[in-house]
Amino acid sequence: MALLGTGCVVGSLLLPGADGHGDGPSLADLAQSEAQGYGTALVSAADPGRDGGLGATAVDPNNPAELKAIAADMLGDYGWGPEQMTCLDQLWEKESNWNPLAENPDSGAYGIPQAWPAEKLATAGDDWRTNPVTQITWGLDYIEAAYGSPCTVWNGYTNWY
Repeated sequence: MALLGTGCVVGSLLLPGADGHGDGPSLADLAQSEAQGYGTALVSAADPGRDGGLGATAVDPNNPAELKAIAADMLGDYGWGPEQMTCLDQLWEKESNWNPLAENPDSGAYGIPQAWPAEKLATAGDDWRTNPVTQITWGLDYIEAAYGSPCTVWNGYTNWY
């Protein structure tokens, strides 16, 4: 279980389902559902393969400033300096306007990094459809593996248009 502030606990405790047994939704699922209704996503960006990790936190998926701050905090985990954020911001502003629900109607590319096919995002977490931190993590992993850095992508990207 993760503690999210005073008195807010999210875990995998299953609540009773229709048959009275523990096959109903988990507390985490209910919390996520309720948080989405209020425009706040409960996210966890802990990555055992990296030094950092945000742990469990709350973020407004409709607030690009919050999403950019999370991405900026993650840059060091990839060995990138803060100068890379300018390029990342321009790239993802162009791709999705930092919208975790952005979907290209022609290609089906999805999320903040516009992954195509969209299901690729699942490699970063089962909550890829709604969790902006999962999408940011996948996008940064992809940029690192395919291009080396956000500025390498952005400098090439500006020539594509």
